[in-house]
This record gives sequence, C-alpha cells and structure tokens, in this order.
Amino acid sequence: MEEDILNRFNISPSEYKGLLVIDEGEILSGKVYSARMDLSISRGSRIIEHLVKNGYLKHEDCSDDRRCNKVSLTAKGIKLRKEIYKLLDECEEELLSVIPENELVSLKSIINKFTNILNSK
Repeated sequence: MEEDILNRFNISPSEYKGLLVIDEGEILSGKVYSARMDLSISRGSRIIEHLVKNGYLKHEDCSDDRRCNKVSLTAKGIKLRKEIYKLLDECEEELLSVIPENELVSLKSIINKFTNILNSK
C-alpha cells in the first residue's frame, strides 16, 4: 500500500514519513521534526528542504536564533496528507472487512497485550 501511495503522489519514502509526522496547524522546530522521524538533524534538514521545495512545508527562521527554524504544513501539504490518510483508511477498511467480528475482537485483545508488554519495558 505504501508503495502505491509513493507512486501515486510521486513522493519518496522520506517525504511520505515527513508528511505524516506533522499535524495540520502544528509548528515544529527542525530538531523536533527530525526527532519525530528518528533522524539526525542534518538528514531531517535535507528532507525539510525537499518538502519546502515541493511546496508541502513552509520554513521560517526563528527571530531569536538564526540557527533555529520552524516548519509547518502548507495548504498543499495539508491536502496531500489528507489524501494519504484517506487511502490508508480505505485500505484498513478493506483489510478488516474480510475478518469476522469475533476474530477482530481477539486480534485487538492480542495487540493490546503486546502493546502493554512493550510499554512496560
């Protein structure tokens, strides 16, 4: 599914992830943005530059520190992000539609157990 999205919108895996780590209306520093993507600040900066170049993010310098920058989604970025989530939701619905309800309940219970185990460590 992810590959279909990348091809449909002509974006790279890094751009895809970069669009999903920032919410509409959110303003992040480059450092926080990179941390959310689990990347170094320099690698995150390159992704930011590419998303800005393609019109998906806007970049602003901080007034008090020239080394600091803030990023947020543009209208184009918000639109693309919504389209991506729409496709992901459709895929999820399609996958879940073939699983009987009683099995879904069991699956959710098992996933919750694994999540609790992982969160307790």
